[in-house]
Amino acid sequence: MTESKEAVLRIANLSDGQRVTLLLKSLGLKIATEPEAVRRRWEGLWKNNPALAMDRPSPPLGWVLEADEEIVGFFGSIPIRYRFGDRELLVGVGTAWAVLKPFRRQTGELSGAYFDQTEVDLLMGTTGIPASGRIYLSNSGSALPHPDWDRVPHWVLDETAFMRAALRKGKVPSGVASVGAAVLSPFLSAAVAVGRRRPGRLHAGIEPESIAIENVGDEFDDLWRRKLAEGHRLYAGRASEDIRWHFEPRDGARAVTMLCGRRDGRLEGYLVWERKENYLISGLTGARIVDMLVASNDERVIDALVAAAYESAREQGCHVLEMKGFPREIRSQVEGSRVFSKKLTPNSFCFRAQSSELHSALQHEDTWYPTLYDGDGSLD
Repeated sequence: MTESKEAVLRIANLSDGQRVTLLLKSLGLKIATEPEAVRRRWEGLWKNNPALAMDRPSPPLGWVLEADEEIVGFFGSIPIRYRFGDRELLVGVGTAWAVLKPFRRQTGELSGAYFDQTEVDLLMGTTGIPASGRIYLSNSGSALPHPDWDRVPHWVLDETAFMRAALRKGKVPSGVASVGAAVLSPFLSAAVAVGRRRPGRLHAGIEPESIAIENVGDEFDDLWRRKLAEGHRLYAGRASEDIRWHFEPRDGARAVTMLCGRRDGRLEGYLVWERKENYLISGLTGARIVDMLVASNDERVIDALVAAAYESAREQGCHVLEMKGFPREIRSQVEGSRVFSKKLTPNSFCFRAQSSELHSALQHEDTWYPTLYDGDGSLD
């Protein structure tokens, strides 16, 4: 294929799944390419998606660049239900942007098709590299107005494993790293002990319980209705069917833990964390808090859920627990117990509303409830 060859832009469809997946794989994305896995993922995102049940035209699943019957570029858009006050919004989440090098001069055609779509109320990108964020900004978009989105508080659950992984990242030989970790981990333990050893604490009358995602049901719908009545914030859909869809395994089994906080038998909040192998550093097992929703942001329920996440992650052999995002009032409560914080790449969580009124309203930090549940931050 020559560099002068022009690719043709068209709307993507489900039958493109295998070829798009192979394109993504060729560009370094770790993704399952077996036909059944591809079918399950694509149908899960773009066919069995509760957002497609909304009473409005369905948006495109994305766009491809095609040359000589080969897909050389892709720009995906996942439809997700959101709520802003009493308005139900359809959001097009940008995902899996990829173009082969000889055709990158046509990247603007792909992004232009995404930004020109009229079927959605809001465009959002949550997991791209900084260059992806710049594409939003150059198309009249804005960055998430959250000052700490790129700073992640975390708690060390296994000091020895944490030090071993850190030393290996620094190119220390495996045997030396193990000895060094054994020597240094007591000092890290002492640093942990200077503050509170673990986040949150249990409270009488609130006993967190773990349930399977498939058992998320009516009590979650009741909590969701109560949460929406609290104020004017932008929330990704958290009805029970949205939660089950979001966390269903598409690329194989998922290690997701759902913790429920009940008072007198009534669900007052929940927290979801997910186990990730080789998380950030090779050999490190991470537990990342994907989402937490609590009625009235009750501090006692938040305390109990975060404490339960810490204990359950440690029991399941995780080495570090982290919590990204969340409104300022929740972060300030939880970070009172944090031990460490890390800075990630510059904020690439960007958005563009299709109406100027909505775009203006979303310029304020307190209109957001940002977590890894937003966009494709935790879609498998």
